[in-house]
Amino acid sequence: RIVQEAWGGIYEGNCENPHKQAALFMKEYEQHVHKGEEEYSPKLIANDLKEACGTAGSSAAGPDGYEPGEMALLSDGAYQKIADLLNLVEAGGEWPQGMQHGRVAYLEKEPGECEDALKFRPLALLPTLYRRWASARLETMREWIAEWALPSIYAGAEPQGPAEATYHIGTQIELAELMGRHIVGGTIDISNFLARYRGR
Repeated sequence: RIVQEAWGGIYEGNCENPHKQAALFMKEYEQHVHKGEEEYSPKLIANDLKEACGTAGSSAAGPDGYEPGEMALLSDGAYQKIADLLNLVEAGGEWPQGMQHGRVAYLEKEPGECEDALKFRPLALLPTLYRRWASARLETMREWIAEWALPSIYAGAEPQGPAEATYHIGTQIELAELMGRHIVGGTIDISNFLARYRGR
């Protein structure tokens, strides 16, 4: 409860009018935002969900009690029923009540610092079906993502991912060593950034 109260203020935000804040952001950075024709994703079909569930990695179960791997055991008929439900939601229907909630687990960032509630890292566990829907939708949006994805994006922009980022940095380091150049690296980590950010 102490951790929940400490993080509660952060999740509530510090901006009284988020729509105004979004408009100010776009006014300043609009020239950097991709613009293109409006795209409409096709309706989900059973095979979209079957593939998304079949390729799911091993991860924790959501509040619905299902593990991602268990959803790979469903029948084609079940996938189609779920696809029909998700298509109704995408058309403007409400998410089923059981899928409107997540569960948050708080992991200690640094051993021995459990006295400070903000030293915990909150991890949200969403319903497994919701996560599989997001994966299926991501696959149907690959062509659109390719229109604006930058070479420096290594998440959600296949074919490059974390492995490619690691190899890219590794080869840069090896090349510098072979050429006798010095290597310098740095990182910046702003603790609880969202709690400290104040919009204009």
